[in-house]
Amino acid sequence: MPGLKIVVLAARQVLGDFSAAVRISVPAVAATLAFSLVAFDFVPRGSGAGYSPAGQAALFHSQSLALWAGLLLVTVLASAWSAIGWHRHVLRGERPGLFAPAFHGATFLSYLLATLRLTLAVLVPGLVLILAIMAIMGLIRPGLTVEILAGSWGPVMGTLVAVFLGWWAMRLSLILPGAAVGQRWTLGESWRETGRINMAIVTATFVLVLFGAGLDRAGGLFADPVAHLVWRQLANWASQMLSIAVLTVIYGHLAEGRPLD
Repeated sequence: MPGLKIVVLAARQVLGDFSAAVRISVPAVAATLAFSLVAFDFVPRGSGAGYSPAGQAALFHSQSLALWAGLLLVTVLASAWSAIGWHRHVLRGERPGLFAPAFHGATFLSYLLATLRLTLAVLVPGLVLILAIMAIMGLIRPGLTVEILAGSWGPVMGTLVAVFLGWWAMRLSLILPGAAVGQRWTLGESWRETGRINMAIVTATFVLVLFGAGLDRAGGLFADPVAHLVWRQLANWASQMLSIAVLTVIYGHLAEGRPLD
């Protein structure tokens, strides 16, 4: 199946040049670790209390909005830097430095603008879809949405929505690696080009969602807060790197004619 070939090739590229993957991801890992450490420092500890809803609510109410906004912004910027580094490493053979990929100012700005365009193009339809589903369920029976989300169908619904939004984003995402290598793409061009392998993208997105959900579920096995924090960092790194690698493979295949073998 082409979709599985895409994921397998992406995983092989990451594992086959693991040293480069680690060095390229240093900015993103450092930023997410800083974000997590700040959160970890203020979440109550002991007897699993660190993961209670009350503890999480207290965390976000006890810190200033500026702090969290600043940390989130740094994480987004660092993640973009690492993503550009991987795109350019695979597509242009650009080797990373000892602790980070090369920084290209103009390319970085183009990538951020492309990310903003993609985010708006995904969030708006996504919100409309979710609100439409909730409205339809409300018409069928008041409270049906809450019953489904709280019941056994909740994870299924969540997975389906995640796959749809992931597929939608992937169909439009050629603008990101394109920006990383200096090739400007429109959202419409990306949509038309990815239509050639639409079912493969559906399959790849489904695998990515299941992979991320599996890693997240495995995190529940760690009762110790420190072990849980370490696992979350490793899981986030693996999930994000595989997603970026998959997008890079898709771009290389569609835009540059690279084989999937």
